Amino acid sequence: MLQTGGEILFRSLNENGINMVTGVPGGPLVPFINAIRNHHEQSHNFRNIVSTHETLATLTASTFGRFNRWPGVAYVSRKGGADNATLGITQAQMHGDPLIVIVGQKPPNLRGPFDIQATDIQADFAHRVKRVIKLTEAGEIPEMINLAIRESINDRPGVVLVEAPAQVLATDISGLIPIPTVSARNVLEPETAQVRAFLNALRQSHKPLVIVGHIALFESAQEEIKRFVKAIGAMVLLPFRQENLYPWHDVAFGGSFQPRLSIEPAMDEIIQTCDSLFILGDAFNDVTTGKYTLFRDLKTIVHCYPQASLVKTIYPQKIDLTTNLRPLLEQVNQEIARAPQLVDETWRAKRKEWHAERLQFMEGPHWPTTETLDMPAIWRYLATFPQATYIRGAGNYDNAHIRYLRTENSFGTFSGDMGYALGAVLGLSLTEPYQKGEKIAVALAGDGEAGMFLLPALLTARQYNLPAKFFVFNDGQYTEIAKEIGHSFGMELSGPDLFGIGQAKVPDIERVSCMSQVKPAIQSAYQSQHAPCVIEFNLVADKKDKKVAA
Repeated sequence: MLQTGGEILFRSLNENGINMVTGVPGGPLVPFINAIRNHHEQSHNFRNIVSTHETLATLTASTFGRFNRWPGVAYVSRKGGADNATLGITQAQMHGDPLIVIVGQKPPNLRGPFDIQATDIQADFAHRVKRVIKLTEAGEIPEMINLAIRESINDRPGVVLVEAPAQVLATDISGLIPIPTVSARNVLEPETAQVRAFLNALRQSHKPLVIVGHIALFESAQEEIKRFVKAIGAMVLLPFRQENLYPWHDVAFGGSFQPRLSIEPAMDEIIQTCDSLFILGDAFNDVTTGKYTLFRDLKTIVHCYPQASLVKTIYPQKIDLTTNLRPLLEQVNQEIARAPQLVDETWRAKRKEWHAERLQFMEGPHWPTTETLDMPAIWRYLATFPQATYIRGAGNYDNAHIRYLRTENSFGTFSGDMGYALGAVLGLSLTEPYQKGEKIAVALAGDGEAGMFLLPALLTARQYNLPAKFFVFNDGQYTEIAKEIGHSFGMELSGPDLFGIGQAKVPDIERVSCMSQVKPAIQSAYQSQHAPCVIEFNLVADKKDKKVAA
């Protein structure tokens, strides 16, 4: 029995629980694509989502991996494909998403000194990802994929690039190659000394503040965090665009960090009043940016993260616990149950006061009587659908969503990379609850990022009938930058005709220009649970000068 390296690569993924890949095919990957085809002719339990852009492929795979808690897999070819995938690779590494990217390469003997189709993966990407692995022989593929899976899910999850030269994938090997499998991620159990250090810090704390990070989601630690917060009477803050980590209406929730913005009514006071800080599952140097560097004066800072941190150079007093979050909190919560934590009564009273302020802050205006699109009202209405998960890109077409889209079913890009939501919504819609129609995946995008990625995302959603919803807010400019500089010169966007593009690719598309159209359009979109759809919210002020408002 002969097997190609491509067939061994497919088996190595499939026998390790990977049943979906996505990417843009290329010449070096033909043996791998053929292996998928041969399997598909015999069984339909493996999906190959052919993407229209490498950025979308990596964003799709990384989001799929995040919510399945197992590596998503994308494939690209040569230098051009790897370069195009950079945005998605960087986002996945920043978010801590488990992602494996297979990069097809030309054979070394066909590469020249200035070859525009070949790239040095190690030099170009080693600083962006957890690890780069190069396949040199077909027989070593199972061990290398086993290593890639373990590296992508253990400690802090992240990105592993697998360089797959064409000659390795095309090599024939006789005999059945055994495939080593990974059944679960390694759990880094806390040491007794770490639990003791945590509890000692807790006993010195009377006004505790907790920051919850992305590891909480990957480790399914949210329930343990809620138990911990309730038991110690803490306030909770979330990092930027990670609103799906803690219930927004809980009395302990104080808000989320916003760059250059301090819109949460009590956040500054919470930070200045607390006497201790517990960072649970986030790289603290990713959180304390901008104005929020006020924690240096705290005597007690405890940082729990499954990967060694460098931030003791900033916070020398910090207790750094390198451990998985969930097993640590399970032990801590058991100890707290035996000896309840004393909470400062002034702090307890302030929690209620801050909570009342936030509820009032979130109320906002009632549904408007005018027909002009009212963004606060739209955000508040979107937040009334518990089955919907909203993914936000970098477009801040209207900052009111920070205030009024108050739902824990919302997340977004940590950075300013445009187009994130349009790829991530494809990955989310491929996961089981969204495929079954139990939940609804919704991308929220401005017209800038829609101009970049809406058409390729729609092509993929339509081809595979993915139940992704695309809500595009078209205001004819890069609004956030225009607000920052005080004028719109150099920020104008005169197209494309988003409605026309969508109409050509999906039958279910609506353009909303007044408030009476908002509720029917959203309700209709959510009723078509098993098909993609688009709503364009037309916010262009001067319709006569904008093609999109024709």
